[in-house]
Parts: sequence; C-alpha cells; structure tokens
Amino acid sequence: MKMLLLLGSLLAQAQPGGAAPQWFDKDTLFTAAGATAAVIAVTSVLQRLWAKLPARWFALVFSLALTLLAISVRQQGWTGINIFLALVNGLMTYAAAVGVNTVVTAPPGGAAPPTAQAGVRSYRWWH
Repeated sequence: MKMLLLLGSLLAQAQPGGAAPQWFDKDTLFTAAGATAAVIAVTSVLQRLWAKLPARWFALVFSLALTLLAISVRQQGWTGINIFLALVNGLMTYAAAVGVNTVVTAPPGGAAPPTAQAGVRSYRWWH
C-alpha cells in the first residue's frame, strides 16, 4: 500500500502544468519522477511474477534503456554528449528507484533489516 501511495505522489509531481494525474505519456514518462515511478512499478511487478528475476540488475538495465529511449522519442541526435547524459540520467533514475524501494521495504521504526532466512521472500532489491 505504501508503494502505491508513493508512486501516486511521484506521478502527481510529474504532471506538466499541475494537471490531474493520468496514465503515462511521452511527456511524463521521460521526466525524473516518471522514469523513477516506471522503474519501480515494472521491476516490482516482474519481481513478483518471476521470483528468480535479478531485480537489481533488471532495474539498472531498464533505467538505462528508458533514458536511451528518450533520445529517440524526443528526437535528439545520437551525439556523444546526449548518450553520456542519458547514461548519467539512467544511473540517477536507478539510484532514486533503489532509494524508494529501500525506504518502502524498510521495517517500521527504523529497525535494522532482518537477515535473510531460508524460505522467507524479500522484496528489497538491494541487499
């Protein structure tokens, strides 16, 4: 539930002109908040569906793919600086998504995260 509320607030911030939240479009997906929300949502759903998915690596690749895709969608040239900036933005998107995932999956009260136990599933990406 906390994850849904957080994703909703990220999407609300990503709306141009303060418009009411709506589904992603090319303007909201390629913002910092929109890309972060997409990485969180897609990685969380796929991790839930496929338990053996290496979520941290998938989130990293998906973050980089989104920012590289933005070059084409925004019709920017495939110059060295645009590719470099897309990679930097991808790493920043990944860092934001990992941070949100860490905060959302943290135990209440700020206690240290429990150690991994056999048979107990964790939804944290970064251990």
